[in-house]
Amino acid sequence: MKNSLVMELYSQEPLGQANAEAQIKALATFEHGLFRPEKCDVHEPVRERFNPEDLREPVRWLSQPGGQFTFRRNTPPRVGGYISNLRFLEIRTRESEGAPWIPAKPRFPEPLFLTRWVVWLDAAGARKQGTAGLKRFLVQMFQVSMCEYGFLTTEEDHRKKNFRVIQEGASTLESYVGTDPEKGVPGLYWMNLFGPTYANWLGREKLQLAVGIHELLPNGSVFLQFGDALETCSSPEILRQQRDALKVLGEEKFFDIENPARQIQSPFIPTTGLHPQSKTN
Repeated sequence: MKNSLVMELYSQEPLGQANAEAQIKALATFEHGLFRPEKCDVHEPVRERFNPEDLREPVRWLSQPGGQFTFRRNTPPRVGGYISNLRFLEIRTRESEGAPWIPAKPRFPEPLFLTRWVVWLDAAGARKQGTAGLKRFLVQMFQVSMCEYGFLTTEEDHRKKNFRVIQEGASTLESYVGTDPEKGVPGLYWMNLFGPTYANWLGREKLQLAVGIHELLPNGSVFLQFGDALETCSSPEILRQQRDALKVLGEEKFFDIENPARQIQSPFIPTTGLHPQSKTN
């Protein structure tokens, strides 16, 4: 989707049937169906008609480990994206033929964040909702998903802060980097949401000192926004405000695309508290 906004949300809550249904229903009913999907599927291509009166199949897709609910809306305001269940599928093994099947020990631990939303909003349609409407959407989806981290910004802003292109001989490697909030804050964007763990760690008093628009949410989360208008979210003045905020909150806690190999701190790493981004993201 060209000229889009991007929203990402991360939750530590595992996706069972009840909260999978709650999240899909929240997306479908926001502002009387403003962003209600028209098509859905497990993965691309998205072919199934979305029926808000019967969520059994979407809930089944999403509540399974490794599952996903992918959705599209082509009627303005155009929306696309997915909610992912990041829990690992159980692998079973047995010691010998005829022996009982038992769960195999996974090679790697499951990620800390077990639910991820990625949503693209057509910028032209999103602008009609206004800043207040976009904030309501971000905050409500954050709350229903019991998230710890989230943001909403332009795709251009996101790419500048997290997209890296590396030339290796004749090959070009392109990827988003520094995007795992378990390993440090991916960045500061137009709208930012920090759950209780992140807000405590960054310091609510420091978040209130940072230049920007603040709001303390009921569960102890903090909303932080830079600039009133979407059109100015990548302006030199807003970028300066974000740099000043990084100095207040601690630059060592945030990923930096200009220095991707530096070690950054995280509230979720109890040993050294440091993670080299170039190796882990």
